[in-house]
Amino acid sequence: MTCGNRVTYTITPDPCYLIADVLVDGVSNPGAVLSGTYTFNNVTANHTISATFVLAGPFTITATSGSNGTVTPPGVTTLPCGGSQSYSIIPNPGFIRSTVLIDGVNNPGAVSSGSYTFSNVQMNHTIHATFVTACSPTTVTITASMADFCANLTLTANPATPGSYVYQWYRNAVLIPGATGQTLALTTASPDGAYTVTAATSPSCVSAPSPPYNYSKQNSLQSYTILGLDKVQMDENNTVVRGSVGNTKLGGKIEIKKNADISSPGAFVKGSVITVDNPSNVPVRIYSPAVVTLPTMLYNTTSTSGLSNLTIPKTAIPSTYTGNYNDVTVKKGAITTLTGSIFGKIKLEEGAQVTFTSPVVNMRELEMQNGTSSKLTQLKFSGNCNVLVKKKIRVGEYNRINTASPTNVVFYIDDNESNEIKSKYTNVTASFYIPNGALYLSGNGPCFMTGRFIAYYIDGHAKYVTWNSYDCANPPPAQLNVPVDTEIQTITKIEAQAYPNPSANWFNVKLNTDATDEVTVRVISVTGQVMQELKGNPDQTFRVGDRLLPGFYIAEIRQGKEIVTVKLVKQ
Repeated sequence: MTCGNRVTYTITPDPCYLIADVLVDGVSNPGAVLSGTYTFNNVTANHTISATFVLAGPFTITATSGSNGTVTPPGVTTLPCGGSQSYSIIPNPGFIRSTVLIDGVNNPGAVSSGSYTFSNVQMNHTIHATFVTACSPTTVTITASMADFCANLTLTANPATPGSYVYQWYRNAVLIPGATGQTLALTTASPDGAYTVTAATSPSCVSAPSPPYNYSKQNSLQSYTILGLDKVQMDENNTVVRGSVGNTKLGGKIEIKKNADISSPGAFVKGSVITVDNPSNVPVRIYSPAVVTLPTMLYNTTSTSGLSNLTIPKTAIPSTYTGNYNDVTVKKGAITTLTGSIFGKIKLEEGAQVTFTSPVVNMRELEMQNGTSSKLTQLKFSGNCNVLVKKKIRVGEYNRINTASPTNVVFYIDDNESNEIKSKYTNVTASFYIPNGALYLSGNGPCFMTGRFIAYYIDGHAKYVTWNSYDCANPPPAQLNVPVDTEIQTITKIEAQAYPNPSANWFNVKLNTDATDEVTVRVISVTGQVMQELKGNPDQTFRVGDRLLPGFYIAEIRQGKEIVTVKLVKQ
């Protein structure tokens, strides 16, 4: 070659051989051994290059497997360079291959065939297999239930084959994040749509979606806090903090007086004829009958023939009476527990308190006389209870029904009479089903009605009533007494505003009045609990609600004998 030129040599071993050494001018060159090349630069003299080679190998293949199957042959197999080795991947009965990792990479062909062959082996290799339960997807259906007048509709997934499953719920074929239980609760705030569910034993073994459950709030009983079968009438300053109002009768009327508020998330008013006096906040009105499946009516079929009457006096220590009785009179201020389940007329005088312990109480009639701000007349229940009434009930002022420690209580009233609840500082946490009679509210409130109220005629002639559905999963807290020092006439000659509203922090409450009397502002929860009370001058701005949890509240503003309420929404 010409003086000063350069030349590069490539050292290539035959298959299954490695470069043992490269001698450049008789001296071993490790770089050339590693790279397989050597370059002579600026050649000005003679040179020599020589290479020697050795046989490669042996090489190893390491075979491992997870539980519930084998890779054969297992362990470490040693092969000469260029050798081959076949493996069988065999699951145990009831299992299938999940992955077959060749040098850490899944090989779908090996998963499918159950075998793999390493050919012309010239390096070390690994094979690892995993197994899962054999997939025989079940089928799944949905059932819907609304237990005991609770606020939520519950969808339940029912797999055809018993077993342990992971569920996934969808609405309109879109995954519902976090909905992985066997049941799904739909509330008044849940969107309408086609709900489906799948059941999986593993990520690779998932059922087909169930037939859809088509959820429509308008056609679901659980959406309605107030439901009339003939007519619904609501007086001034009524608020429905959760749930809707409906009338099932074709041509049936819903009459709502001024200052009403039925605007919670998902709420609506549905009936053939709807009239709303202004100003009111009733944004969603649907002019057609409510079409729902009514609950099964439960009847009092018992007899009190031969049972004795009972008069319970006030004693120093609360009393307990065991057994069934005809007419029971609980005297003024008496506190008692009744363990029986069959009664005639139950009469509570002023300030009396009765606790029922039976899960079913049959009675002919209930009368609760007026209490006072310091001596409330109270009806309590130690647990969930169905109260089956043959005739009617009458509930007076300053009364409490099931508010001390709320449980799920439903009054089933059979007669076609009017059942009166006087609204003045009366709080009720119970549902009423009166398919042939009226639920009649009278007075000027304030009153808190928590439950589901279904009657032939909802006859609401009471102002300042706050309605709320009852969530059995999260019952309302025990209510505090609401003391009142003076008689109140709810004549709204005064006006008030709260701003900002809704608010995530606090509300400013301002009164518009020409009077100079002291002003009292109270914030009351939807269950009747007084959360805050302030007093001050009529021209000042009251700051309230900074410590309230998110939810709905009522701001009650009183000046002298006049009262006005404002709904507060805490975000």
